[in-house]
Amino acid sequence: MERYQIASTAFDVALASLDAMSSSAVRGASELVVTARTGSAPGLRALRDGSSDVDVPLVGPWTVTVVFADTTSATVVVPPADGVGKVSLSAPQLAAAVSVDVRDPFGNGGALSVQ
Repeated sequence: MERYQIASTAFDVALASLDAMSSSAVRGASELVVTARTGSAPGLRALRDGSSDVDVPLVGPWTVTVVFADTTSATVVVPPADGVGKVSLSAPQLAAAVSVDVRDPFGNGGALSVQ
């Protein structure tokens, strides 16, 4: 067995936030359709197999917290497909939804206003 030593200057590891241009939470007929992608960023990112210097779908499962107009909230686990997940809500909940917070199992993600 050979031993190796790697020397490097200090660096930070930060959570990936959602890209405002490619992420959204939109009211559908009976659900919120959530698109969650991290934006492109320069530098070293190992977020998936393949290129990570483009918009990357947030990995699942997601924990999605929906905040309603009366400041109550509901949290559900959503299995996304290629960065898109659906949160089923009742008609009154759907009408009252104002924002969502989407997180992957590692804490990456962020808040989105409902459109």
